[in-house]
Amino acid sequence: MKPWARLFALAILALACEESGARESMRVLFVGNSLTYYNNLPGMVESIYESSRPNSTLHTELLASGGALIRDHLTTGHLAQILAKNRFDVVVLQELGGFPACPANFRGCSDSPAALHEAIALVRAAGARAIMFGTWQATPESQRELSAATKEMAARLQVDVADVGAAMQSALTTANLQTLDKTGHPLPLGSWLAAIVLTKAITMADVRPHPPAPVCQADWTGHGPSENSLASRQEQPPAKCYSLSEAEFNRLRAAADAR
Repeated sequence: MKPWARLFALAILALACEESGARESMRVLFVGNSLTYYNNLPGMVESIYESSRPNSTLHTELLASGGALIRDHLTTGHLAQILAKNRFDVVVLQELGGFPACPANFRGCSDSPAALHEAIALVRAAGARAIMFGTWQATPESQRELSAATKEMAARLQVDVADVGAAMQSALTTANLQTLDKTGHPLPLGSWLAAIVLTKAITMADVRPHPPAPVCQADWTGHGPSENSLASRQEQPPAKCYSLSEAEFNRLRAAADAR
């Protein structure tokens, strides 16, 4: 190869390497139930992540169905299948609402520690980092109990925790922000707050004060033998979109920091 051609090829290679390294990319799998898929929470995490880290891209996948336990995702084999087929940097595990501060005779509660231990082992074997999604209770007293139990469980399992429930209670008591509906599911504002807490846990960094882009509903279609098990997203004409004003975003950020 002539010297000028060699120099040209090296310049092209250097430019390609520079461009490929300029944009960070992460993949996150969310595993849970309706508390995770309401209002397209994974899409909200993507939006906040990318508004806070403009040179980065986040791609999310979802494995969730209404009322599902971590044990259900293990028993069907769907969690193992998805981890085997895809590479993820982080896996967010959301157990039944109220766990681990729940009665031992409540559905799945006594088995949940073992199920989480098995799921975390799968996640680590796949080369990903596990994060425990902390859910919520209705009163400050019960939320303090749940948050303490969640942190203790996370310490036993040696995983990071995203205490969404504490942020929900902080939003209500310190900012008078309604984040939950009458059924205990998150309103869009609550899902945005959850997304802030989860983004901080995923990145291990603060969220920058840049309001995220609007997020629209998405259709998460089934994989595996059960049509109730949701795994990958397919965009549809938006029936509903969720946006935040700068003032709302900053109030939610403050609630997330004050927990």
